[in-house]
Amino acid sequence: MPQNHLKRFNALWSAPRLRWSVELARLCYRCLLVASLVGVLLAGVSIMASGQTAARYAEMAQEAIAMQRYDKAIPLLEEAIDRQQHVYSWQFDLAESYQMVYEYELAAKWYKEVFRAKEEDFPLARFHYAECQKTLGYYDRAASAYRFFYRKNKLNPELNYWLRKAREEAEYCQLFAEKLPIDQSISLRLLTQFNAEWSEYHPVIIDSLFMWGSYQPDTLTNQFHYALLATSMLRMNDAAELDTLLLDQDYVYSFSQGRTQEEVFFSRCPAPGLTGKCRLFRARFHQGQLSDWEAFPEIVNDSLSDTRHPALARVQDKNYLLFSSNRSGGQGGFDLYAFDFEQETVWNLGETLNSPDDEVTPFYHAPDATLFFSSTRHGSLGGFDIFRSYTDLSLYFAPPQNLESPINSSYDEIFFSLNPHNPDAYFVSNRPTSAAMAMNCCYDIYSYTGSFSLSDSIQSLKELNVRMAYRNQIIQEIESLTPFSLYFDNDEPDPGSSDSSTLQSFASLLQTYLSRESIYIERFAEGLRGARKAEAEEEVSLFFEEDVRTGEDRLQELVQKMLVVLREGIPVELYVKAYASPLNTEEYNLLLSKRRIASVRNFLHKYNSGSYRPFLESGLLRLVEVPMGETDSASEVSDDRANLRESVYAPRAARERRIEIIAVEVRD
Repeated sequence: MPQNHLKRFNALWSAPRLRWSVELARLCYRCLLVASLVGVLLAGVSIMASGQTAARYAEMAQEAIAMQRYDKAIPLLEEAIDRQQHVYSWQFDLAESYQMVYEYELAAKWYKEVFRAKEEDFPLARFHYAECQKTLGYYDRAASAYRFFYRKNKLNPELNYWLRKAREEAEYCQLFAEKLPIDQSISLRLLTQFNAEWSEYHPVIIDSLFMWGSYQPDTLTNQFHYALLATSMLRMNDAAELDTLLLDQDYVYSFSQGRTQEEVFFSRCPAPGLTGKCRLFRARFHQGQLSDWEAFPEIVNDSLSDTRHPALARVQDKNYLLFSSNRSGGQGGFDLYAFDFEQETVWNLGETLNSPDDEVTPFYHAPDATLFFSSTRHGSLGGFDIFRSYTDLSLYFAPPQNLESPINSSYDEIFFSLNPHNPDAYFVSNRPTSAAMAMNCCYDIYSYTGSFSLSDSIQSLKELNVRMAYRNQIIQEIESLTPFSLYFDNDEPDPGSSDSSTLQSFASLLQTYLSRESIYIERFAEGLRGARKAEAEEEVSLFFEEDVRTGEDRLQELVQKMLVVLREGIPVELYVKAYASPLNTEEYNLLLSKRRIASVRNFLHKYNSGSYRPFLESGLLRLVEVPMGETDSASEVSDDRANLRESVYAPRAARERRIEIIAVEVRD
């Protein structure tokens, strides 16, 4: 792929793809498009009068994309393509812009044009085509496209994030194509009294008011703006717009009940196209009026990132602020965080809930110790889905459960909340059955009646039972993961070293090893022809896929689950032994084996910004080493240095260069 496109992909689609960052800018694309078209037509007259070319339209489109104004970019790109048809970077930009404003059919059409003509230059075109097909509910097409993308690009280390996600998505889409998970007990209601042809978002009950946000035109100026609306829970009809503390074109985006009846939390964000970051505030809320507002401290409002979606969580008489943020040091994209009001500390809710993609809009239901949130990962049906997890926000986090259809769909579902006075639940979605002015355009409010406990008296017992059951489940899952193997490149780490330790981490060693897969294929198949060459290439490819990458997946799953029991103070012992191919002396191989074990220890020290470091230093987690050398190498593996094809690049030799995680003992 040409270097200029690599830079462009890194800028626009850095892993994970931060689609959520433009979510507000595209809440109602069609309501902006008419105005954009008029502007473009006027600009077009000026351009044509000055003798400019298609490139000028494309340049103007890039300026609009840089400001996340995809509605303005679309007509400009269409005009540029009409004038000069075979510039595939413009076509890719057009597909991307359509996808960002929910026009998935048109986005898929243009992505297909690109990968049919120039897939080698735009490998992500097919990946995003698959995303569009999934969102449209065409799971079989999406599964096929994800699999094709993976097979064609699996040797490209620049695409590791997308390759991993494509593998996951292909499996989920195949399952959904065969049978979509549906909760037959749920009956949805579209709240037509609140939904207009524009976007509504974040329905929430505060005191006796039903409140929500709306993106709508001003009746006097006809200019679109963000409004915070409220109505009495008794009438649920006539809505009044509240004072939203607009300053410098900022707007109030999401709302939450605070620690007292008259305290509220909210996020303020700059309007689309303006610079600045979303931040969280608290204020007094009395008789529909906001006053005495102040920003949360810098530990919450990181100056270099967006902070939004506040939610109060009460756990065992303690108050926490939950929020989402795309700050550095997380799992990727927007993650969920908690702020302890007493200790004034912030922590990431961890890899069980947070993924390399986006997790947003948290809502905590204390009576059931349940956290609800939306995510684009975890087996989403498409876009953002609503998930729930039993958690005390510190020690245990149950694996997220998808709320399934009909609550979730192949489109976006966000801003889940529960009515504190009855079992009604609310969320917003942009699914085609909405009341919006155009399909896929805007978010509308939906409701359903669930079976949620409202009795605080059972909370402690329920939390204890959930905690014990979850801990026992995790321990069983940990023990069932072993044994498995982790593989190393020849003589790594630190080739030729006489040391028994290393500063290198297994994670970086593995990525370098994976990047050399094509070299292994080439060298093992060297000198062969026809069917024998194809068989040799397939043998190496299968080794990297079924052995190397599977070991990596098992390691990631193991370290995520071990953190759960370690945080409860339960000792864990990890039994490991290392192997080496017979290319060197037994003495050297013993040192090499120790270095390989040391690289795994370094991986644990660095994992998740040092989450394992206190457990390793305190001895709560112990690595029990059983280093092995050539003595345990398979007898059929070559030790001929003159025949590197067999002694280095052959899969049977490569399988000897490994660490085996023999067992994990949890001393509960």
